[in-house]
Amino acid sequence: MPNPPRRPFFQIHLSTAIMLMFTAGALIWANATPRTVVWVDSLGSLNVIRRNMFGWPTECVTQYEELGVQAHYDKDFKVTFPALPNTCMTSSLDIAKAQLLCDATVAVLLLAVVWIVCEWLIRRRVSRKES
Repeated sequence: MPNPPRRPFFQIHLSTAIMLMFTAGALIWANATPRTVVWVDSLGSLNVIRRNMFGWPTECVTQYEELGVQAHYDKDFKVTFPALPNTCMTSSLDIAKAQLLCDATVAVLLLAVVWIVCEWLIRRRVSRKES
């Protein structure tokens, strides 16, 4: 039985493409899911501010939202929050370019590792079948 023609370097198997698709989906999920922190402005105004941080492995995009409500102190001098609205009064976006570059580099490296490992496993299995 003749040997099949050699596969070009950048042509990948279907199972590798599926694994890359799942890996890319996990990376998108990790980068698009916000990590939310709600705190009180400590400069005396007691405005409630929500901070949504996006990015993995580092937070490269931060969104600040002023909610338009004020916290107050109870009799024990503890800060209590009112019911938080779903809409915000003001919003600002901060993008850290160095962290964004780090996140993109990690994503490309992770996809490359998945690609190399999957193709190596497939080629190893094929070479074992032939011998």
